[in-house]
Amino acid sequence: MSDVVAQMETGRMRTTVLDLGDGRYEWIRNPGRDCPEPFGIPRTTQSFPRIAVPAAEIAFAELAPADGACYSVRGPKSLAELLIGRPDDRPSWCATVLRGVGELLAVLHSLGDPDQVDGHTPIGPRRLRAWLRDGSGPRAASRFHRVVADLAGQQRLDLLTEWCDESAARQSAVVLHGRPGSGLVIPASSPGPAHLLVGDELATGPSAVDLGYFAGELLELRHIVGQADPAYFEELIRALLDGYGEVDDLQAVGRFAATGIWNHLHDFSAYMGWNDDLQTNIPFLIDTLDTAADGELLNAFDDASRATA
Repeated sequence: MSDVVAQMETGRMRTTVLDLGDGRYEWIRNPGRDCPEPFGIPRTTQSFPRIAVPAAEIAFAELAPADGACYSVRGPKSLAELLIGRPDDRPSWCATVLRGVGELLAVLHSLGDPDQVDGHTPIGPRRLRAWLRDGSGPRAASRFHRVVADLAGQQRLDLLTEWCDESAARQSAVVLHGRPGSGLVIPASSPGPAHLLVGDELATGPSAVDLGYFAGELLELRHIVGQADPAYFEELIRALLDGYGEVDDLQAVGRFAATGIWNHLHDFSAYMGWNDDLQTNIPFLIDTLDTAADGELLNAFDDASRATA
């Protein structure tokens, strides 16, 4: 017998959390009614080795009804729910978990032949590129595109399109999570490792895509909910990169961090609808893109800075 303890839905994704008892939970993710393409969970995930470190482990997707993905974990809430809450309620162990997530991504990227995941390029940049090209999409996607294009200018949108294309590069491609973020990190409700959900966006491409998308989300959280304590979110970015280890091209990670932030706000407009915060955050989008274009978005987290942190 299982109980539904949470349900979340946007136009792109419907998530149901089931309590199975004994501290076990199932997270079921199904495409929403406006999901632009079906999930592509490779059968080969079943042959992947267990990937675990002391602070975190990967929960690989299993096929679920209605083209869904099912994940077995030990917690009912995501790390994102904890990070966007009251500052005093943010756990002190988040940096430890994100260091573990960085370690997991490094192992995932080393799994070998990326063709084992059917050659899918990351869905997020593909979706963003299509919107940048013609501004189409459900709900407020077209409105947001008009406002962004007017304020940011076509030159910036063209540059962002080039970065989206960069995510599909085959040179040095690895097995990617596809779109890691705090909403897919599930801390255990009792002592034990957190889980990183991997499967329904599994892809191939440059390793910088995964690191950038997660770092970008943390930069966005710092801007939106962390202005009173920006050092907290900076510590989380540093922990993620430290856990990963050697980063070949931090400027590329910065480009994908900016791409991920734009991707997220596009998705909000398309799959949730208009909110005045979308327009309020356009200067942040522009500044993030410009700083990444200058190669400086993640300068504070380069090897030298991390070594002395």
